[in-house]
Amino acid sequence: MKMQYFHIAREVSLSSKMAKRMGACLVKGGKIISSGFNERKYSKLARFHDSKTRHAEISALLGVPKDKSRGADVYVYREWKNGRIADSKPCPPCLVQLRLAGVDRIYYSILDGFEGMKL
Repeated sequence: MKMQYFHIAREVSLSSKMAKRMGACLVKGGKIISSGFNERKYSKLARFHDSKTRHAEISALLGVPKDKSRGADVYVYREWKNGRIADSKPCPPCLVQLRLAGVDRIYYSILDGFEGMKL
């Protein structure tokens, strides 16, 4: 787990207009290959959610070929508009999409720090 990628995911999250801003970056070989933030927007990958919200990790996956995402790590950061850190553990539908994309590990913010898991 590298904190520099959480800092980048946080910067990406600032583009979100949601109450809980969320940012994600897809990292492979020490390089960021994609990033995204949560927004009220529909996408095919987000169709399993109850709302019309595109989650940050899905935004980061959009347009990335599987050969690029296979073996990558995803860093997800979430905070309230007041700057307080929030839990960003991916929901079950997002975990499915990350696995299908071949993502190896996911790291995410929690209320008192950060955690990670192998997919």
